[in-house]
Amino acid sequence: MIKIGTLIDVERPVADAIEQTKRIKDAGFDSAWANQIFGADALTLLAVVGSHVADIELGTAVIPVYPRHPQMLAQQALMGHMPAARAAMTAVMRRLLEAQGTFDANGWLTVGFCGHQPHLGESYISTGSLYLCAAVFLPLGLPPADPFWAQPAQAWTAQKIWRGEDAAADHAI
Repeated sequence: MIKIGTLIDVERPVADAIEQTKRIKDAGFDSAWANQIFGADALTLLAVVGSHVADIELGTAVIPVYPRHPQMLAQQALMGHMPAARAAMTAVMRRLLEAQGTFDANGWLTVGFCGHQPHLGESYISTGSLYLCAAVFLPLGLPPADPFWAQPAQAWTAQKIWRGEDAAADHAI
């Protein structure tokens, strides 16, 4: 038996993804898939969609390995879903860019999450995969009046937790 699926448009609001998945199911597709290149967090989106649409298989196409990778923080900031994103992104970017081994002797990025960690790389990852690294700069396109820039820096969830403060769990969109 051949099963046929199609992609959910992850760059639209969550309510649209739910309605689109209902239409996909009604059209007779067996599955709906979400990727995570420049849209919503795929796993969270599928969890929300799955709570509204029954009897359809849901799957991921492309998702980053690290859920709080700078790319994810940039996406959340760009979509206005993370008020502490600027402070968190600054700290994460400094840590990643200043880690020993992040750049080779010629100044090229090496494969790794925090420094040179070649065994973390997938077969399609190379030092030429800079589009993922560049995604962290997406919020630079936000206007100066956007809350990302205009609001004072805030402590993010991980900081609060490690200080022993009570903090609500992060939830993606």
